[in-house]
This record gives sequence, C-alpha cells and structure tokens, in this order.
Amino acid sequence: MHPQERLRHEAIVNEYYRNATPRNTDDGWLLLPEVPDTQEMLRPLVSDDLRVPHNQIDGNWPSKYDHLTAQYEFLREESTFALRRAIGLMREHPHLSEPDHRDISPGIGIYEKAFAVGIILCRRGLGVRMCFSTFRAGVKIDWITSKRLTTGSLVALSPASDKFQRKITIAVVGARTQELLNQTPPKVELFFPRPEETIFDPGEEYVFLEETSSFFEAMRHNMLSLQRMTREESPLQEYIVSPVSEELNTPLDLIDLSNQVECMSFIDREAGVHTVRVPDYVVQDPHMNLSFATDEDIDHQYDVVNRPMPKDAALLDESQMDALRQILTKELALIQGPPRTGKTHVSVMALRVMLHKMEEQRQRAGPDVIIPPLIVACQTNHALDQLLRHVARFEPSFIRLGGRSADTGVVKKRTLFNVMEELKKSSPAAVVAPPGFRFANLNMTKMEKEWKSALAPLDESRENAGPMNEDVFTDHLSPQQIDSIKNSKFQSSDSSSVLPPIVRWLGQDVSLTTSNQNWPAEQEVGFEEFDQEEEEVDEATAEKAREDDKIEMLHGTYIPLLDRSVLKATSIKTLSAKEVKKILTSSKFSDLNKLPPHFRLGLYQFLVNDVKQKVVQKARALACRWAKEVQDRDRGNFTKKLQVLADAKVIGCTSTGFAKYRPMVYALKPRVVMVEEAGECLEANTMSMFLPSLQHLILVGDHQQLRPRAQKPTHNFKHWDISLFERLARNTVDFKMLAIQRRMPPEVRRLLWPIYGDKITDHECTLDRPPVPGLKDFKTYLFHHENHEAVDKFRSTYNQREAQLVVDFVNGLIGHGVKPEKITVLTFYNGQRRLLTQELKKVEGVLSGTRIKVVTVDSYQGEENDIIVLSLVRNNFINDVGFLKVANRVCVALSRARQGFFMFGNVKLLEEAGGDEWKQVVAILRGQGPVETQIVTGTRVINAE
Repeated sequence: MHPQERLRHEAIVNEYYRNATPRNTDDGWLLLPEVPDTQEMLRPLVSDDLRVPHNQIDGNWPSKYDHLTAQYEFLREESTFALRRAIGLMREHPHLSEPDHRDISPGIGIYEKAFAVGIILCRRGLGVRMCFSTFRAGVKIDWITSKRLTTGSLVALSPASDKFQRKITIAVVGARTQELLNQTPPKVELFFPRPEETIFDPGEEYVFLEETSSFFEAMRHNMLSLQRMTREESPLQEYIVSPVSEELNTPLDLIDLSNQVECMSFIDREAGVHTVRVPDYVVQDPHMNLSFATDEDIDHQYDVVNRPMPKDAALLDESQMDALRQILTKELALIQGPPRTGKTHVSVMALRVMLHKMEEQRQRAGPDVIIPPLIVACQTNHALDQLLRHVARFEPSFIRLGGRSADTGVVKKRTLFNVMEELKKSSPAAVVAPPGFRFANLNMTKMEKEWKSALAPLDESRENAGPMNEDVFTDHLSPQQIDSIKNSKFQSSDSSSVLPPIVRWLGQDVSLTTSNQNWPAEQEVGFEEFDQEEEEVDEATAEKAREDDKIEMLHGTYIPLLDRSVLKATSIKTLSAKEVKKILTSSKFSDLNKLPPHFRLGLYQFLVNDVKQKVVQKARALACRWAKEVQDRDRGNFTKKLQVLADAKVIGCTSTGFAKYRPMVYALKPRVVMVEEAGECLEANTMSMFLPSLQHLILVGDHQQLRPRAQKPTHNFKHWDISLFERLARNTVDFKMLAIQRRMPPEVRRLLWPIYGDKITDHECTLDRPPVPGLKDFKTYLFHHENHEAVDKFRSTYNQREAQLVVDFVNGLIGHGVKPEKITVLTFYNGQRRLLTQELKKVEGVLSGTRIKVVTVDSYQGEENDIIVLSLVRNNFINDVGFLKVANRVCVALSRARQGFFMFGNVKLLEEAGGDEWKQVVAILRGQGPVETQIVTGTRVINAE
C-alpha cells in the first residue's frame, strides 16, 4: 500500500474516534459510558421502562435523532436488564443458591469466594485473573458446553462483606479458557472498563454475578455506533425517517424506472408513494455483465436500467431475474425469499455481477481512484461461512472479519488474522505498523518494569511464599527498627531451616494461609443441565472449544498475586492506627525485638494492609495509563489491518462484527453493503451499516419466517422484534418476492397457503418425490391425541405421551428402511427436545453411533431434511397454544421437508385456539385426506401397509 494511503486511513480512524465523543450536549444517552457503571446497574428494574418507546412500525420515524435515541434506549435496556434483575435479587436474598433464584432470574450465575490471583499485561487490555467457587450452582459445570462466563459477558462484583448493598463493580469477561476453568478452583480473566476500579488486592474476597439471559457483547458495539451516528449523515437514512403516505396500507410498487436513468425523488407527491432511486454509480454506467445468469455471450454489456431484463435465463427463473434487477438498480433493495426459493442463489449471482462491474471500473480508473470493497453481512457465523464459500468459487480475494468461523477450508484461510499471518511470512514488509501502534507498544513494554515494581510486595514470583519482607515497611519503620528485625535471633523448631528475618522476628512458626485452603468441595450431584440446543460433547465440539481458547486467550506478562497478610498463628492482637503510632514512636521500641510477641502479628498485619492500600493506589494509576495505551494501540491496529483490507474485493462479517469493526469499515468508505438474513436482524444492528459513504444497501431475507428476538418480554409487546427489513416491507418501500420453491412436494407446500397465499409455486423438481416408506401416498399427516402437557424445571413445556408416539413413529420409519440421518424431529419447546433426545437414544433399530437430529424450530431456520416430524406438544384445559400461535415460527416448522411432513398434536386445540393459520392448515389437511381417519397412533399408521 502507498504510504499516502496509509496516512489517509490513519487520519480517518483517528477522526472517527474524535467524533465519537459528544460535545456540548445535555442528552443523557449520548453521554452514557460504553460499559454501564454501578449507578446505572442499581437503577430500579421496572417491567415497562418508559425510556424505551414503542417501535414505529407503521410509517417512519419523525426524525433521525428520535430514531437513533429509541434504538439506543432499546439496546441499553436489553443489555442490562437481566443483570440488574440478578443484582436486585442478591441484594434482597444474598445467601440463596442459584436454583432458588431460577424462577425469576433463569440465567443467573453466582460465584463466591472470588479472589484476584494475578494480572496479565495484555495488549488488548489489563486482565485480572480471578479464582472462584461454583458451589452455589448446586451442580457440576461442564465448561465446554456451558454458556457461563462467555467472553464479552457483563459481571457484577461486590465484596463478600458488602453483599451488593453499597459496593458494586462492573467488569467484562476477557477470556474463559478451558485450561483455567478446569483447574481447582476454576479461574476466569476479567477486564475492568473503569481502570480506577480494577481489583488488585488478592486478600479481598468477592462474590460476582452474571445473567446469561442477555449478552452484552452482542449489543455493545451497536450502541457505540448509534451514538456515533448522531454526528454522521448517511444518504440512505432518509428512507427510515422521511414521512410516508397513509393512503395505502399495503406494500406499493415503485415507479417503473425502465424509461429513465436520472435519480428520482424519494417521494412522488402526486402518487403518494415511495420511490427508490438508482444508485449514483449505476446511473453513471448502467451496463453490466448478465451472462453469468443468462449463459448468453450477448449479455456481456447489458443496460440494466433502460432495458427489460432477459427472459428464460438459464440460471434464474423469472422472479429471480426480477429480484436481480431490483438488487442492481435500487439503492435500497429488499428481496423476500420464502423457503427454498433461491435467495442465496440470487444474492451470489448479484455479487458476481457487481464484482465484475467493480473490476471493470478498477481497470479503467486511474491510479488515484479507489474502488472500495463490497461488504456482505449475515446474522449468524454459519450463514456467513456458507455465503463466503459461494463467493470463493469466483472471487478468491475476499476476507472474513472475526475468528468465529466453523469452516475448516477456504473461508478459514481467508479470515483477516490468517491472511495477515500468511502475509508476514511471504512479504514481511507489506504491512507497516503505524506510528500510533508502535508508540503504544513501546510504552507498554516500558511500563512492564513499573508494573513489576509497583506490585512487588504482592508478587508471588519475586520471593518465597512467606510473610512480606520488612524492607517494604519504610513508610512506617525507622532504619533502626528495620535493622532490629533483620537481627532477630528466633529460630524455628526445625533447626535445619534458615528463616527469613521477618519470620524470625514474628517469634513463632508462621506461614501464609490462603483462601483456597477453605474451599467448598465441588458439588457431587451431577452435571448442570442447560435449556439450550447442544448437551452432548463430541470431538468436534471439544475441538471448537480449543479453537475458541486460542482466539480468546490473553497474551502478555503474567504477575501472580499473593496475599501476605493472612498468617497461621495461635493468637493475633488487632492494633488500631493510634496504637501502632504509639508503638513505633516510642523510644522503647526502636528495637522491635523488645515488642511482646503477641503484639508483633498485629503490627505486621497493620503494616501489610497499609502497603496493600498503597500498592492498589499505584496499580490503579498504572491501569489508567495502560488503558490509554490500549486505546491508542487499538486505533493503530485498525490502521494496520486496513492495509490488508483495502486490497480485498469482498469483506464478510456478521451483523455484530460489522459494528465491532465499524471504524475500519468506515475508513474503507464502501459504497455497497449486502445483508443476508435481514429479516432476523434487529433494526438497531442493521443501523450501524448506514455509513456516510453508503450508496447501495441490499437487504435479503424473509420477514415471514423467523424474526429477531428481544430478550425482555415487554420489548416484544412494543414491537422491537420487528426487523428493519419487515418494517420497510410493511410500509411503502417496494420489495421483490421470489416465487418458485424447490424443496417441498406440493402436498407440503400447500400448508403454507395461509402465510404466502398463491404467491409461491412449485418447481418441477418437487413433483415426483418418492413416497415415504410405510406410509403409502401420504406426504403429510397430522396424528391426533389428547394427552396433556407438563412443565419442566426450566419452565419449558413437554408432553410425555406425545414424545412416545413420536418415538414409535420414528422407529416404524426406520423399520421400513428409512435411514436415521434422513429424519429430523422438530419441536417448539426445549423441554420436549430434551425428552425426545433421551427417548430416541433407546430406539431399537437406530444404528450404533447414528443420532436422529432433534432440534427446536428456531434453530432449524435455513435447514432441511427428507422427513420432518413435528411435535406440537400443547394440550391443556385453558386452550393455550403458546409459541404455536406465532406465524413466523409456524412458517419455519411447516417448510423444512423434502419428502414427507408429519405432525403430532391435538387437532381440536389447533382449530379452537391456534389462530387463522392453524385453522386453514387443518382445513387443507382435511382436503388432502379425511383427518378423522388419521386420528390414530403413529404405530398403527406406519404398520398399515
């Protein structure tokens, strides 16, 4: 990279951070710190926080400021409410165990007997290693599968003597490596966002809390982005805050752009509808290579704005071609892709066309013209890896931000970290560390000596694990008194040992005792169960944990801390400051050997505590300086990484990763951002992508499948589970919908009519799917029963009898030759998932080592299998169907099967309480075969043949 370009990037990154700090504002949310402080965490918890308004789902927000304020307040409450709730419970009931709090705070984690045992001088931040006890969990913890103490989680610490009444310190989990967690006692490494609150005293006992119901790290960077955006202007933000027409309540078609090239106004006042402009760079040159889609050589230079799109394309159906045009010619493009209609295929095709166009522009442009990379973002790491594997087939110059890739092939090689490591080997001079980065590293190296000096009295590695050396007491002891200690004549009962002077002076066989010696025994009542998807640890899971350890591990000089004030002794007389002063100023005690033995331990403890206070004071001052160097180094590191990112053609990241690395992406000034799974992204997360340089935003998803989830229940009532994609589609921004599905046989696809109507049809490949063995011509079936549900200890619903029916049915399928891996069992409830997993392990006929996949509906978005068995679970006296009434979840559940789809549940309850969708689904089933004859057990039907 040219030095001038490096300087430009450095200037942009520095400017980004300078403008991140608000000036001359009284707006509270703009002044809130990145990590909440004690005052905020003690704010009363109310079910309906008035700071969080209702989301504006009909029409647009009146102003950019109102919109950003609401998004921020929502994220702030989402990220803190669960831990605030846990703190409140501990203040009221400080001695209860975790199970006692589960009904109110389901994700609470209580860790007692916590002590600082060392610090890590890490370049990412000053890490404090804490040991702790999990005794209050009531069970053993399997740290590989546990979601406890996830890196980036908020924790609240309080001295054991205070019990969260007055003294609370907030920290963030910096690293939770398996090596440390599996020690006795377990250990974790914390970052303290306010360095002046860092814990250094190894003798002070703490209790700390977490609440896994909300994950701070996932929202932290988006909140920073929202604060920063109040000082930015994005050309596309007008689509969110401009007024909309109230005359029409259905999505409107855009004005046809086929006969005009110029940019259009945002609102057509006469028509009263939204219009969406053509991106500026497309207006300037609308010719693109469509041969990738049409397989026709004549389509190399196709005017996508002024000409109708080609028909009968070899690789795209008509609706996909319409969607491709929408992507290429609208600066805000929304593409809805119902199940298996090819939205990823269209996205990849559009990326290929746009990347080819960008390459042409690079070749024509002069050396001073920069064509920035295209950004692709996904909601999940899994989806991002899938998309980038497609990209890798035609564009090798891509980079993946973030290290959480489960891919072991080409995508893993193209993570930013791995690309930079390869570059170091092949071309060491290619990446130059900027001055800010070098100076910060140099200053940190110099500070290590100061750290070792400041912590010397507590540094376990500097001397033997005994009492504190008398030379550190110079603030209180005169030279004569220190010499008297050095000349003490006392010897241990073990005459062969040579004792340090301070031990000889103390006058008896003293040694340190640590808090660990009174450690609670580990619980022996079995391992912790989690209300989550994966409970079993296979080698792949363990290997992933090891990979995560490498990413998370804090590297740097480690200084172990030892509390030298706690001594084993028969008797200790505690001395006040007044008594100590009287002793030390008395001429009688200029020789401290004359001090009676039972006073010596009290004097020693007073002196040690005074030294510790001064050590902590010095260390916190150093921590503040260290935090400043970390900040400067981070900025320089971004500039360093930009030298590699600037040469990429495509940059991929998750929606969370986009916000985390936003300063880097901002400096690249991208024009085009594509968001996959946009219907599952919180609007606040999508907002960070509205950069000042953005000219073209492409949102691909399906708002009628899974929505984003708000953790606090009242937020869902306020419509914060509505994505930006859905909000725009509900209003007056046009979107194109893909129409031909390639997964389900027609009998299954018809069940989606209550959701999509006649807007999706079947591809010919779905028309000749073979029958399911043992079920004759039935591709769909609803098995009725009237067995009642129950609730497990996680407050999740299950149905014992229905689970047995499902197991019998699956056993029958396997008996008829269906391979276990071709069957997936779905349910809406984790309680039922756990029960079915246990019962299916007992099924005869399942091949050894083969697992039938049992998952919740929410975790199966984007997946499919030949045979889907859906356990509906609900049956009660109050006609409550719970999640079954959520149309988005129903859509996912009904649309996963390639060959056969079979449900178990109560038909009467579905018709009476399931809502319009289920009434229509049951009616469709009756039309495909009399439901009354199907109200039998799975075993009877499977054996009917």
